[in-house]
Amino acid sequence: MENLVSQTSLISCGIVLVGILITIGLLRFLANFFIIIIFGTAIFSPIGLSYYNNLNNLNIDDNLLYLYAFGIGAFSTILTIPLWGISSIMNFKDNSQIEKMKNIQKDLDNLKKN
Repeated sequence: MENLVSQTSLISCGIVLVGILITIGLLRFLANFFIIIIFGTAIFSPIGLSYYNNLNNLNIDDNLLYLYAFGIGAFSTILTIPLWGISSIMNFKDNSQIEKMKNIQKDLDNLKKN
């Protein structure tokens, strides 16, 4: 029974635990970083396109610039959706709803007791 759990196996378990925690933190950081970069690029790309248009006298219609801005906004949102579950900046949790559910459950428990 003494040979079942050795010091080496416990150290290995600790290394696995630390590796998991580091990986989770790194994945969250990368997801947040990519979301910020993609959204930032989408926000500032119309400014760059307008500047490039004025610099080279391309005569791109303003309506096309508006359409591009809408399209790049929708595309960047769709592109980042898979990262929302991992990232910490895109977690939209409404704690007020959780509290309401707990209060309702507590009221139901009190009714059952009576």
